[in-house]
Amino acid sequence: MRLILEENSFKFNDKHFVQTHSIAMGTKMAVTFSVIFTSDLEKRLLAASQLKPFVWKTFIDDIFSLWNIPMGKVSIFVNFANSFHPTIQFTCEMSSERAVFLDKEVFKGPRLSTLKILDSQTHFKSTESFQYTHRLILPPVQY
Repeated sequence: MRLILEENSFKFNDKHFVQTHSIAMGTKMAVTFSVIFTSDLEKRLLAASQLKPFVWKTFIDDIFSLWNIPMGKVSIFVNFANSFHPTIQFTCEMSSERAVFLDKEVFKGPRLSTLKILDSQTHFKSTESFQYTHRLILPPVQY
């Protein structure tokens, strides 16, 4: 693991470089290491914070959280989180009505008042062009 983390060299414009910080994203171990790193960071962050969400879900470096405190106090948590690690910075999008997490939009729908369930629907980014590769249909192979 040390070799993978500390010996990342690459060539750009006929010059050789050594990456001195973080992990090269082309290595097979990059995703696994990122998951381990962020998991450890979030456990330590939540343990150290006085303010805690009642729901905290992550996928690699994306976080979905629900809070039952005023938004101003959530901002205090985000500021604390941004001071927790020297190179990791959190961004936060807050809403009392809806939130986007990965490709899902979670919102307060009609089921919230009766069943205490949030609704969701597929979220498409504004840059989505819905251009897909056409399926190639091959003739049956004759043996």
